[in-house]
Amino acid sequence: MNQSRKDLLAVAFLALLITAFFAGEIFTDRTLVTFRLNNAFPWVADTGPEDRDQPSVTSDCTFSYYPRRVFATRMIRDGNVPFWNPHQFGGTPFLATFQTMVFYPVNIPLYALDPETQMDLFIYLHFLIAAVFGYLLGRKLKMSAPAAVVTALTYTFCGFMVTRYGQPTFISTASWLPAVLFFGEHLIERPGFRRMGLLSLIVSLSILAGFPQLVMITIYTLLGYMLIRMIMLTGRPRRARVAIMLAVLVAVGVACLVSAFQLLPTYELSRFSLRKVLPYEMVLSSAHHRLVSLKYFIPDILGHPRDIGVLSTKLKRVAAGPAFAQNYVSTTGYVGVLPLLLALVALARPRKRLVPFIALSVLTLLVVFGSPLLRVFYSLLPGFSFSRIDRVIVVYMVSMAVLAGYGFDGLLKGSASRRSLFTGLGFLAFVAILALWLLTSGFNLIHGMVGGDVSRETFIGFASRKVYWFIGLGVLSSLLVLIGRRPRFGKSLLVA
Repeated sequence: MNQSRKDLLAVAFLALLITAFFAGEIFTDRTLVTFRLNNAFPWVADTGPEDRDQPSVTSDCTFSYYPRRVFATRMIRDGNVPFWNPHQFGGTPFLATFQTMVFYPVNIPLYALDPETQMDLFIYLHFLIAAVFGYLLGRKLKMSAPAAVVTALTYTFCGFMVTRYGQPTFISTASWLPAVLFFGEHLIERPGFRRMGLLSLIVSLSILAGFPQLVMITIYTLLGYMLIRMIMLTGRPRRARVAIMLAVLVAVGVACLVSAFQLLPTYELSRFSLRKVLPYEMVLSSAHHRLVSLKYFIPDILGHPRDIGVLSTKLKRVAAGPAFAQNYVSTTGYVGVLPLLLALVALARPRKRLVPFIALSVLTLLVVFGSPLLRVFYSLLPGFSFSRIDRVIVVYMVSMAVLAGYGFDGLLKGSASRRSLFTGLGFLAFVAILALWLLTSGFNLIHGMVGGDVSRETFIGFASRKVYWFIGLGVLSSLLVLIGRRPRFGKSLLVA
């Protein structure tokens, strides 16, 4: 089978899988809204206790994103540009509010539909974008088609993406990150004005996708990635490498100019924002607590909003003063047990091509766990001082997705099978040690720190189920790696 046919089949498979995942929202009247109005005034007055006790994840969708979409749709359909929203407070700027995404290209055709359908299709389309460009990024990085599918699925269904339905601009902006890296690599491959223009176009779409902090994180990721690649690209003259970096800077600058109709009003409005610059201690309060590291392996170990509640909110990074909560979505670091093991398989055989993604992963973790590097970024880089820092975890997740793809590719090609054996067995030992600690003494430690109103017995019953799932996934993942290291397995998949 030729490469183009393989790529088309892989993309079709990804599209089919994502369509099946969102089938309830696409083909029924179910809507992706993560907060119920019966939990809030004035609707709460007409509900009973059983309604008010219904779990909710985030109120942003109901109180912010959905009303803005309704207002924008009405104004656009009436032929008006929604510069001003007279319904909020005594009237507020609307177009200048970055997250309204009024002229984001993906939104333009959606205005013909009702707002509820828009919400569903918006999330669905951006999962498709993340998957397709995740796959293309893997292929651009010389992975086989199956390995590129692993990269695409790992990123598309990572913890950051699947917990943010109630915050659509998070998903829309994050979905373009693989595309930005793809076109950055595309420019390295063959520098030229056309490829520089394509990179600029994708960065423009990322800007217009609606979440300012993630836009800045995306641009920093692109610049950092390209800088590392240029340092490593010793086979080209220094002048050529400098020229590529200048082309990237020009591409970002042009993207900002193309998006100026959104950036300039937003900048003008931001001068009146109370969150223009936050105290460092408040930014630090959003960094992951050391106990949150458990969620990188067992995502619900600190509670779930649809079960015993979110216990991680009891964790504090700063002793006093205004602080962000360590809530359910902000403490996610989960990419999946199997992808994590596949990334370790890739690291067991270090190669030059892995360096940028290893560096991005390490830097991200240092920042997201509040190391001194966070203060450096806070002091020197715009975008690290006006909101919570945990959102930078998306860079770790795209990096781990790429490493997982490389790890899977290594299994398919039968390279470093002995190291894969030791990695699989070592991971199995880690799963056993972590699970044993949790089941014997760890639960008591966790409950003492975050238990709150949840009884010890209730917490242990809930957490034990999560640990047993982790054990099962860990064993299954290790067995897949141990089986996958056999040459016959890899050859059959590569031929397919």
